[in-house]
Amino acid sequence: VAYEDLCKAHIAEDFEAVAGIAEFLELPQAALSRAFRHFRPSRKDASKEMSAQNLRTIREIETQKGPSWFPCVALQQQLLAKYEPPAQLKPAAVETQSGE
Repeated sequence: VAYEDLCKAHIAEDFEAVAGIAEFLELPQAALSRAFRHFRPSRKDASKEMSAQNLRTIREIETQKGPSWFPCVALQQQLLAKYEPPAQLKPAAVETQSGE
């Protein structure tokens, strides 16, 4: 489960999206869904707050190693798959900040 996918589900007000997580963790689904309603996604944009060099390095690692990471290898086991379609699992292009 990616944090970004949880944020997308919450923004879409799909509070039942966590049912698969509850089942996996053997937690009461209703309780986790109720708690998820009170979740507040972070508004921080880490990629804008880090240096261009650090962002470039992260993107390079994602490009090189990402295809072997669990989300790409085990698509059928994605608990929030509807918020992260396979086409979007590829790392984003390297973005640079002006002046760096």
